[in-house]
Amino acid sequence: MIRMISLATVLLLAAAAPAAADACGDAYGKKDWAAALAACTAAADKGNAKAGYRLGQMYRKGSGVKKDAGMAAGWYRKAAELGVRQAQMKLGDLYLRGKGVAKDPVQAHMWVSVATAKKRSDAVAAWLAKLEKDMTAADVAKAKAMAADKIKEIAAQKK
Repeated sequence: MIRMISLATVLLLAAAAPAAADACGDAYGKKDWAAALAACTAAADKGNAKAGYRLGQMYRKGSGVKKDAGMAAGWYRKAAELGVRQAQMKLGDLYLRGKGVAKDPVQAHMWVSVATAKKRSDAVAAWLAKLEKDMTAADVAKAKAMAADKIKEIAAQKK
């Protein structure tokens, strides 16, 4: 009997996760910020990466919440770790500017490199090249190695 209850609970939670994600996307799209905050938090806490990205956007912009670059960075990081390219780019930008996180060109380079590993525009390539001019060769090598490791880590999660 206990196994049946546990299985039923697992199935209920599995069914609830997509519903929470849908509610997050719907409320966010309608700019119903109170509903989006509740739904996206619930979905992100269950591991929904897009919900985490949306929360990062809300905190970065102050949509329905007080602007908080630190909270934005935290939610972007969760989404970035799960492979959301937009979150990876935003997190790289926050590290570059030192908004909500300590300014860190190595982290900035690493996250932008991860986000653009599959397809890199000329503009992003130029941005990285410019950033590298202000970094030591050791820091550039460190950022590239960290990016390669992070790409492997994210790919392994998706399997």
